[in-house]
Amino acid sequence: MPDSSTAFAGAFVLRPEPSRLLGVWWIAVHTIAVTGILASGLILPLKLSALAGVLVHGVLRRRPPPKKVIRRADGIWSMAELGHGRLRLCDGTSVGPFWILLRFRGAGRGRPLSVLLLRDQLSGEAWRALQAELRRTKPVGTV
Repeated sequence: MPDSSTAFAGAFVLRPEPSRLLGVWWIAVHTIAVTGILASGLILPLKLSALAGVLVHGVLRRRPPPKKVIRRADGIWSMAELGHGRLRLCDGTSVGPFWILLRFRGAGRGRPLSVLLLRDQLSGEAWRALQAELRRTKPVGTV
């Protein structure tokens, strides 16, 4: 499996893997919902309808695969796969022990673009490089 980051001359590319933690959480939430429906006092047609809704939601509303995040040496970020270039970190970017929330603003964008990364999506090297970068840079204000 290729490394999830390439670091050179102050620039790096993050290639997050799908999160196993988020996958387990997704299954657990839908399992709890199915259990609650089965244990409820609803009549059978309503139970079946509710179960179908939960199952369809569980299959169709899964998160798409994570997209590549690029930080250039000049401090500009991009997510070319989503059509976003020339992004800058803005207020709301935060770091936790098992997660990183990146908030970006680009030229002409009204709302910030948010990217949530969990610890299990990046290699140890990529995780440390990203945390160091976020501690080193100060996000721009959100006007």
